[in-house]
Formats: sequence, structure tokens, C-alpha cells
Amino acid sequence: MSDAPPPSLKDLQRQLRFDITHLDFLNGVSPASAAWVKAGPPRTRESQLEIHAEAWFLRIHGAIAKDYGSVQRFLGAEAFERLVRHYLARHPSRTSSLAHVGDELVEFLEHWTDQANTVAALALARLEQGWLQCFHAAEAPARVLHLPCAVHAYWLEEAQTPTDAPAEHVLLWRHGGTVISRVLVDRR
Repeated sequence: MSDAPPPSLKDLQRQLRFDITHLDFLNGVSPASAAWVKAGPPRTRESQLEIHAEAWFLRIHGAIAKDYGSVQRFLGAEAFERLVRHYLARHPSRTSSLAHVGDELVEFLEHWTDQANTVAALALARLEQGWLQCFHAAEAPARVLHLPCAVHAYWLEEAQTPTDAPAEHVLLWRHGGTVISRVLVDRR
């Protein structure tokens, strides 16, 4: 038995927050983390912590799904959840704000090998990220995105699937509080 005094409530809360927000989203709760939680029927320490951790994951997942909705729609709910779990294992949220939790998703998708349709998913993520950057920037300059396949119509929900058409160039700019997008067409 340790002679050390029990941790303060503040220390317990800080540790619990850390354990939940730094959870391994692929492998679940570690036994060391669960030691901070009091066991009580009908739940084990691990299952009690997993409830909070899963709620944290669902909140982050929801924020990423809101920012990258076309990627979720394209991949499907199950594959998108798998993507988010793998993404968060590599790029965990380190702040209480969810505003930038998906900032590195495009970079992650560039190297993700778990999904067969990564080219279209990557193009959609680049388009979503470009839109977000224009929307959040105080004075965003117009930008041209060079996408590896034609996804703009799918992104706008005007098409059922991205097309197999070759690369597409999309112009994004902010006018007031609205981000406007147009596909650039080569008329030569």
C-alpha cells in the first residue's frame, strides 16, 4: 500500500480529461487509464471510461463529418468512421476546440491505404478543405484547386458519384460571408 496522499479532485479531473482526449481510438482504453475510475456494478472501470471516450470520439467524428461531409457520403458511414479512427490515432485532438481537428485530414488521406477509392476521397477532402480555408480566412484570396478527378458536381450534390473524368480545376473565393466555387473550363 502506498503512503502517498490520494490525488486531489482537480488532479483526478485533469487525468481523466487527458485519458479520454488522448485515448487510443483503435485499441480502446488502457488498464492504466481505467485505474482512475471507481468500479461499480454493473460496469467495470474500463467500460465506464469507454463510455466517456466514445462520447468524445463521437463529438470529434461529428465535427469532422460536418467539415468533410462529401467524403463521408462518398465513403459511406462505416468506412468514414474507420478513416476518422485511424486519423485520430495519428493526429489526436490536442485542444478543447473542434475548429481545426480535421486540418490534417488531406495529408493523412494522401498516405492512407485502407480504402480503394482514395483518389476521389482525397479530391473531395481537398475541395472541402479549400472551402473551409476560404470560409474561415478574414480576407481569403481566390484560390484554384487542382483536383485529380472531377468531384465538384458530386460535392455540390448535383451528381450521384464523382466522375472518371480527368483532373478538374476549381476556383474558390469568398464574397462576403459566402464561399463561391466554379469549375474552370479550358476553352482552347
